[in-house]
Amino acid sequence: MEQFSLNLRADLAGTPIRVSVIEPGLCSGTEFSAVRFHGDEKRADAVYEGVQAVTPDDIARTVLWIAQQPAHVNINRIEIMPVAQSFAGLSVAREKNRA
Repeated sequence: MEQFSLNLRADLAGTPIRVSVIEPGLCSGTEFSAVRFHGDEKRADAVYEGVQAVTPDDIARTVLWIAQQPAHVNINRIEIMPVAQSFAGLSVAREKNRA
């Protein structure tokens, strides 16, 4: 996606069209995990267990912020992850159950 967006920006240089990429990390509240696990809701829910993941509202606020920038400003790329997730895709610090 990154290279495609860079090429698209190069093709659109000099036009008022802006190109931004939002790269979310662990994001709950979407159908992504349900699709990934072929409708197995239990497995899908387990992905987010014990983690305060990014939410669709977090992503929506970011999209709104990008759109509200002045016309001469382009936000090339934003990577959004919960604080429990490192940049290594599968590394997630989960809260321990407290009895």
